[in-house]
Amino acid sequence: MGIVIPEMGAVKNFARDNGMNVDDLHSVLKSDAFKKFVQEDLKALSIEHKLSGLEKPKDIFITDDAFSVENHCLTPTYKLKRNIAREYFASQIEEMYKKLD
Repeated sequence: MGIVIPEMGAVKNFARDNGMNVDDLHSVLKSDAFKKFVQEDLKALSIEHKLSGLEKPKDIFITDDAFSVENHCLTPTYKLKRNIAREYFASQIEEMYKKLD
């Protein structure tokens, strides 16, 4: 499972290239087409870097809600607080695991 926070310039480019509304990036982020695009990119990267099956995400959740100090997912030195991030995205993570069953 993985939480993906894409670079918004890439989202705009995807929207433009695929005839989607560039002014409504939230809809682009939630689209099946964008999710498939990101998953294919992750798959290519995992092959390129020879990742094992355990290192490859089975499903992803895409959001524009970045990890930050303000939402307590990062420390002041920008290290990920895994337990807090897990709680912050608990419902999304649970939903991804339900899909696998």
